[in-house]
Amino acid sequence: MRLHAKALEQIVRRYFHLRNHTVHHQLLESIRTSEQLRKAAAKDA
Repeated sequence: MRLHAKALEQIVRRYFHLRNHTVHHQLLESIRTSEQLRKAAAKDA
């Protein structure tokens, strides 16, 4: 259990570390993804 918590802590720390450096990139990615979803929805409709 202790090992799992330790691994989880590392993953969370790494995630936040990466997120701090790539906020702008992730924002662009989410916009691009939402536009792709919107196009896919329009194509299905």
